[in-house]
Amino acid sequence: MRSEGRAVNEEGTQPLKFNKVRAGTVNRMRELEILKDGLREAGEGSGAAGGDVMQALYARSQTEPYVPDPVVDVRDITLSFLGEWLTVYGWWLTLFRV
Repeated sequence: MRSEGRAVNEEGTQPLKFNKVRAGTVNRMRELEILKDGLREAGEGSGAAGGDVMQALYARSQTEPYVPDPVVDVRDITLSFLGEWLTVYGWWLTLFRV
């Protein structure tokens, strides 16, 4: 499944192949342009790929399901990803307790 998060088994694992990264949104397209400019400045953009940003692809046997670290104390999470303060409710503590 595409929505299944997976992580590479070992550090030195070689990918099966590389594909060009495709932009699905305008923001992603802008990010790729910045990466391409950085590759050109570093001198890594010339070659068979033509300066394209490449993505490593791994087989299922080279990866394992991603398991995030358990949340030990919810009260430590006080800022949301937007930088706003969250109000921690008591019933949240029972939902996220290990």
